[in-house]
Amino acid sequence: MRLTNSQYAEVFDRTSGLGVVRACVDLVVTSQKGIALVKRSIPPQVGAWHLPGGKIESGESFEEFAARTAHHDLGIEVEIVGAVGGMNFPAEKSTMEIDGVECEIIVHSMSVVLHCRAKSLDIRGSAEWKNVGWFTAAPIPAHSIHIPWLLEHSFFTPA
Repeated sequence: MRLTNSQYAEVFDRTSGLGVVRACVDLVVTSQKGIALVKRSIPPQVGAWHLPGGKIESGESFEEFAARTAHHDLGIEVEIVGAVGGMNFPAEKSTMEIDGVECEIIVHSMSVVLHCRAKSLDIRGSAEWKNVGWFTAAPIPAHSIHIPWLLEHSFFTPA
């Protein structure tokens, strides 16, 4: 049995101070055009450019996650090159719907970052990520939580 999004949000709302950590994966999708980024249209950080990614489902492998996320967020297939690091967000404010009501919750998320090669250059957005693009340099303004990580790990060079 899988939790609904509402049940999932409620679990994290009720356990945020109890050491429950949300397991996530982010994808650094590269091609000759650059790195694929998605512009958030959902909380948190609405309007910021981010890596495609999110929570990993129970029982889902990295390969399954990468295929699902690349298809959903970018409309393409990818090949995993390898794990390239991790990110830790210990007190991330988020807005989630609980029983039909938008609630602000605090979530501790840890993310494994996978480097993937795009099998296609023709990316498209989704309901959550209406704007997507290939970037060879950090977007300005770079107020995303992911851009400093990409700079630190030499995926982008400073502008």
